[in-house]
Formats: sequence, C-alpha cells, structure tokens
Amino acid sequence: AYAAALYGADKHTGEVRWRIPIGSELLQQWSSPVQVDERRVLLARADGILYQVDVVARKIEWALSLLVTPSQVQAANRAGKLGPGPSEATHNGITATPLWHDGRIYLGTTEGELFCLEDGG
Repeated sequence: AYAAALYGADKHTGEVRWRIPIGSELLQQWSSPVQVDERRVLLARADGILYQVDVVARKIEWALSLLVTPSQVQAANRAGKLGPGPSEATHNGITATPLWHDGRIYLGTTEGELFCLEDGG
C-alpha cells in the first residue's frame, strides 16, 4: 500500500518474484492494476499519474499525469522527478481502479474529473 513499486508474486507461495520501481512512496494506494493484454497492465496512482507497465519486459512503457501540463511534466523530468509530490495526491489523485474497455481507459480523480483516454492514431 505504501510501496513505490509494482510487485509480481508467485500465486502458490506468495513469494515476491520481481519488482518494478514506480513513482515515489505514497501514504495511500487504493487502485488495483488492470490487465490490458497478455503482457501489460495499467496502474493509476494516488499522485495522479497513470502508468502502463510491460510486466514481461519489467519496464514502464509510458506514464501520464492527469494533474499537470506536458511542459510541467517535462520540467519535472529534467529535475529528476515525475509529476507532483504526494502532498498533492489528496486533492488531485486517482483513487479508483481504472476501467479498460474497447481500447479506451476510463478513470476519475478525487477532484471529480472523469477521463476517457484513447489512442489518437
């Protein structure tokens, strides 16, 4: 719940098999990962960042902040930080598990914003 990572565990023993670092530690994490296909999951975090993770390759494919503009994300990346800090999470975070349907991602924020994200290509 407080981890800054996505973990994979053996379903029979519960032993942790792998770990993918994601974001920073948060005081809460309510959203569950959502399977997109055989190798990818979505993970929405309370800091307002949505990740798509390739669990086979064990890497983040992309991350999208629903809180800040792209230029703010670029500035944060240059500073070694991805997105806003945990203090902003209680006001702008993603606390519910997103829905993946027909190539679209549906999710809402604690501010009451509802998003439908789809591939523009």
